[in-house]
Amino acid sequence: MEDPMSRYSLSLLLVPVAFVGGCAESLDPVNRVQPNYIQKSDLDGYWLYGRTVVDVPASDGFTFVGDGSWELQKVRFDIQERYLYVRRHTEIIKDGDDLAQFGASYEGELVGAFAIQKHFDIGQPYNPATGETYNIIDENAIDRPWHERTYMRVDWSKNLVVMADQSFDREASEPVSYFVQTEGHADAPLFDYDGDGDAKTLDYFDVTTRMFAKAATRDYGSWGRVPLCWFYDTQFSECGPGMYTIRNSFMKVPVNNPYEPAPYKGKETDHFGYFWTDRFAYDGQEGIRQQNRERWRNRHNIWEKTVVDDESADNFGDPLPMEERTAKPIVYHVNPKFPPDAAACDAKPEDEQAACRERIDGVLHEVIRDVAEDYDEVFSGMIEELGATMPPGGKMFVVCPHNPIIEGDPEVCGEVGDNPRLGDIRYSFIAYVADYMTYGLLGLGPSNTDPETGQTHSGMGYVYHHNDTAAWDVTQMVLLLTDGLDNRRFIDGLDLSDWREKFSQGREGKDFSLADAKHMVEKITKESPAARFWAGRERKPGAEDLAFQNEHGFKAWLAEEVLPNAHRHGMIEPQDGRAQARLQSLRGSQVEGMLMTPDMQFAMGIDPNMTLDPGQAEVLSPLTAAFRNDLTLKQRLFEEDAASRNMYLASMADDALLGLAREYAGRNMSPSEIYDAVRYRIYRAVIAHEVGHSIGLMHNFGASDDALNYHNEYWELRAADGTVGPRVGENADPITEDEINGSLYNYGYTSVMDYAGRYTIDGTGLGKYDRAAIYWGYGGLVEVFEDHHGVEDYVLQDWAADDGEVMRWGEVPTAFHYTRWYDLMGDDLWRDDNRSWAKVAHMDADYVEAVAGPHNGKKRVPYVYCSHNRYNLGDSCLTRDWGADPAERIMGLLDTYDTWYITRAFPRGKISSSYFWWNYVPRNYSRIYDRLKSWHDVYGLYQNIMQRYYTGEELEAFFSNTTNGWGTQTFAIQAAFNHLVRTMLMPDVTDYGPETDFEGNSMLKEWPYVSGADIDLGVADARYYSTRWSYGYNGQRDCGYFWSDCLHHIGFYLDKIMAIHALTDTQTNFVGRATPEDVREWQVGYFNSFSDQIKTISTALMSGDMSRVGPYVEDGKLQFPNYTGPLDTVHEQVVDPYATFTIQLYWQVLGLARFQTGYDPSFTESNSIWVVGADDPVLNDNQRVSFEDPDSGMTYMALDGGAAAALLGKAKRMYDRSTHCIAACVEDCEAACPEPHGDFTRDAVDVELTKLMQLVKAASVVTHEMDFGDPYSP
Repeated sequence: MEDPMSRYSLSLLLVPVAFVGGCAESLDPVNRVQPNYIQKSDLDGYWLYGRTVVDVPASDGFTFVGDGSWELQKVRFDIQERYLYVRRHTEIIKDGDDLAQFGASYEGELVGAFAIQKHFDIGQPYNPATGETYNIIDENAIDRPWHERTYMRVDWSKNLVVMADQSFDREASEPVSYFVQTEGHADAPLFDYDGDGDAKTLDYFDVTTRMFAKAATRDYGSWGRVPLCWFYDTQFSECGPGMYTIRNSFMKVPVNNPYEPAPYKGKETDHFGYFWTDRFAYDGQEGIRQQNRERWRNRHNIWEKTVVDDESADNFGDPLPMEERTAKPIVYHVNPKFPPDAAACDAKPEDEQAACRERIDGVLHEVIRDVAEDYDEVFSGMIEELGATMPPGGKMFVVCPHNPIIEGDPEVCGEVGDNPRLGDIRYSFIAYVADYMTYGLLGLGPSNTDPETGQTHSGMGYVYHHNDTAAWDVTQMVLLLTDGLDNRRFIDGLDLSDWREKFSQGREGKDFSLADAKHMVEKITKESPAARFWAGRERKPGAEDLAFQNEHGFKAWLAEEVLPNAHRHGMIEPQDGRAQARLQSLRGSQVEGMLMTPDMQFAMGIDPNMTLDPGQAEVLSPLTAAFRNDLTLKQRLFEEDAASRNMYLASMADDALLGLAREYAGRNMSPSEIYDAVRYRIYRAVIAHEVGHSIGLMHNFGASDDALNYHNEYWELRAADGTVGPRVGENADPITEDEINGSLYNYGYTSVMDYAGRYTIDGTGLGKYDRAAIYWGYGGLVEVFEDHHGVEDYVLQDWAADDGEVMRWGEVPTAFHYTRWYDLMGDDLWRDDNRSWAKVAHMDADYVEAVAGPHNGKKRVPYVYCSHNRYNLGDSCLTRDWGADPAERIMGLLDTYDTWYITRAFPRGKISSSYFWWNYVPRNYSRIYDRLKSWHDVYGLYQNIMQRYYTGEELEAFFSNTTNGWGTQTFAIQAAFNHLVRTMLMPDVTDYGPETDFEGNSMLKEWPYVSGADIDLGVADARYYSTRWSYGYNGQRDCGYFWSDCLHHIGFYLDKIMAIHALTDTQTNFVGRATPEDVREWQVGYFNSFSDQIKTISTALMSGDMSRVGPYVEDGKLQFPNYTGPLDTVHEQVVDPYATFTIQLYWQVLGLARFQTGYDPSFTESNSIWVVGADDPVLNDNQRVSFEDPDSGMTYMALDGGAAAALLGKAKRMYDRSTHCIAACVEDCEAACPEPHGDFTRDAVDVELTKLMQLVKAASVVTHEMDFGDPYSP
């Protein structure tokens, strides 16, 4: 590659000069032509135009190096007198412009514009009187009209059409002059000519400009449009305008381009995810129709020639058969700032070698070598399968490891000294970006694609320095787990010894078994309102129903035949807005103020000391849609936006990082060895992922669900002991030591295009899905089983169509557990010699079976594929998970949530979105609590509507069977519900000793003395209830006056509130492939499955009697009841669950608003409190409980037997032991007004009664405002 400045001025040397004859020796003419000009004809023809962000301010809050206009524009240059216009040539709607029929050409939107400083010719000036020429070469801007002159000088310093793609706000951006002429500067203009002399042509040029811009906006529900920077960290970033450096690149459209566009439409798009380019086409008769939309896969060109180009041949222009084709390699370069290896340093001048060696990064070079080998193996295998000829050099995927190119690099990398730079759209890159960005970008995988064919002209795999900080975080965690760090210094003064010991035990003793779910299953299948309603009237689906399921799929049958009928019969409630309306009815009330606590203000990013303005109150109030938006929508939109832009953020990988810490904790390695090993794993995973994007692959969040297609090593380890079965249930197949030592779950994935729950790319490389997607997308090949061992077609179809969740409702309901594959196929399930490749053209319309060719009759291998617009909606297609079934996944997720509380709630001074206090609630609700809520949605829906078709015994068998039923789902739902209730009733981190109440009931409460406590609960078992600031290690006041800098931990009170939201939420959000389309219309919540348990918990919360539901101490250890069980065991040594007034009030408000179904209004009935004489229903004396407040004289009433009655009953018992009772007593006062227990005085009981009445009054306000009148009067 030539020096850019020499190429820029090359035309100066090529101007013909006529020398004047004479006797004297002629002198070379004086050249007065100034640099930086261009011959106008160089800009003829069609060009591809791309723009890339190559530099951003360190305080940028919304874009990054590598951002850009990733779909290239096909343009023509329009030269006018004052401006050079860059006009889009590709019509937005193909054939929508009719100028061509009149001999004119389409003139599209301006996508670029540069001022022209001068039009001129080059020649020798002359004496206008005599015609004598001077011995000068100069610019002539006089003799000919401007449009006839040959050359022009363009002001490339400013692109007058600002970049408004992706991240920038078009209306708030303006160009800024920036023009570098320093030779060798990274931003100097580059003009690349091909050929010499008159034959030379300009094939490529780029100019670097700057713009002053602010963030683009995104739609944010009820908030309207908000700046993109609002989604990212803001403490060290700015949301205002900033200066951005843009590389504007122009590449001449290749003549006779051999690329074959590949359509991306129809059923095949459900099988493999590719990015695409599309546009509508206009038809003179039909107009614009969806059916006429063109959609092309984004792929690199991998062929030297694709059609017969011999004009004398009879088949001229026909597609070239594969066996006659020669492949062309995909070549990636490292960027100039990529850390060097030893060879790069050896190639430098001697005086630069020492400094170069200080920057050597052997880990990164090992990574790019291994990633290149992974992709080369796949592409080369595909070429061999197609029977085509491999390219010279024998490699299909090449990474050029040095920039500039040095001796010994592959020939396809270019000439020695060539130095491609970022933004040059001719080159693909694996680029390392060391620039600091606050929001923790790990990787980015864009492509520069053709707007008409979808061809990827260049792809990018960017990796950022945050991978290094992530690796260091993991190293610190490993050292903590292995005694390499003082366990009291990791978190200021907090002793983590017990936590470390508990970490080594895993989830032992935390999860109840499937047998423990027996009561839960019996209640659901035999005693629920739906079961009682349909008892004796069940009618099984008929043969026609089963045929419909087999032909169209189970979900289609459910959507078309079952759900509408279920709604008409009141089996499921629609999303009718009543729950939100009930909450809205409390706006402006005293109750709303009670719910907006300082802790909640703090966690939602609002200063607790400030007076709330209306906008802040809207966000903070749990009664509004804005509050829910902030809980769920912000994080979801942020992740969806990032995923759609191929951004891989640190927050998307943190669970995987923690998994790495667990893995390396058992290895005897030095800190530097751990750091290097972890860096390798992280960088390999991220680069493989981003390169996958850049060759066209979309995300696949089903990679961890697809056990059928896990790596061979997974199944070899799994089958080694001769047993392959579910991990839970009767005759469970627990994980073995050999499986653990063999890193079984490191092979439990099918694609690098997932956001893994573990970094599993360690010697295993790309997954089977990645290979299958590349073979299909680039080679037109589909993987088929040589012998599918009679597996039924519906299983093969639904495994892919329903994300590995195969189900049929026939004579009995059945499901298909992943271990059934091994039962049916044995080792042929995974063996390479039982899989081969058929041509797409030979497959049937449904992509199930080959119907022609040598593989006729072979069945397609189904793959689970979940795109970035359909994930985290249930118990599959999850990000940051691992495990092959719901039971395995829930154990992994809950283990992560429990274990890493110490990193989630303790900032330790770290500054990022993972630790900012203002992001704690939105981040953790969407990542933990909303996920656990969604996990139950399908289970809650199905168990309710199945009651119409099957008897209790049949359903009990189905929900308990782990192989042919939903036993693993039952295990997972039991675990999820228990986790949420445990969270709500979690005790504080402190010492506990016995304390009795006014009636003599004992509970372990916070012990206010130095010694004598019964139990000391640390972070291994309990959670800090309140947010606190640190005094530093050993009580040192490290932060001094700036105490707010030393946030020690964020209070678990917030998690309790989030758990209540998840337990009460009935809103669903599904898409058609995950569940039937209509499911999004229905209310589904935990009350559907656990109504009795929830009412028991509610009674305990309201009455304060925690003996059956609270945490308790047994054998010196903290225990929790099984909250899916009968909850009828009274426990000794109950521990205070910190179910404070606010927790009780949140439960009451959200429960009354949301816990209502067509079958079961019992929560409303049991929790409502009416004021007698105001809005009370008509109840018989034996139906009601009432209590008169001695202070206000108001009488409150509740339905007997419920939580509200328990609350009023407690108030009555307090009254009996208060001074009020004695004052009002007339006779037999000793019996009517018994003495309080122990040290309690009647005055003390007065205080307790006053506090309790606050809850009673608040509950009555909720009942009144939500308009719960007579429950028996419609």
